[in-house]
Amino acid sequence: MLKVVNRKISYEKLTTLTPPLTIASMNDGIVPLEIGEKSEETQIEDERLLKEKSLVFVAATRAKKSLVITSYGMSSVFLLNYS
Repeated sequence: MLKVVNRKISYEKLTTLTPPLTIASMNDGIVPLEIGEKSEETQIEDERLLKEKSLVFVAATRAKKSLVITSYGMSSVFLLNYS
């Protein structure tokens, strides 16, 4: 027989149990993704970069306690201000 126990946990306790969020391989050419053909329209290219930057921002803000970002070789252009 399975016994279910209802336990309450505080937000502070939950954040101490949460492992760090990891964004791996923030390399140039991977984030943002380098596509074969560049768009001739800069507006389309700017929108694509903004969408990718937004995805990285959303992932980073989901970190409860700490964030680990890894890269090898050339870092992403999104990390240039933080290295």
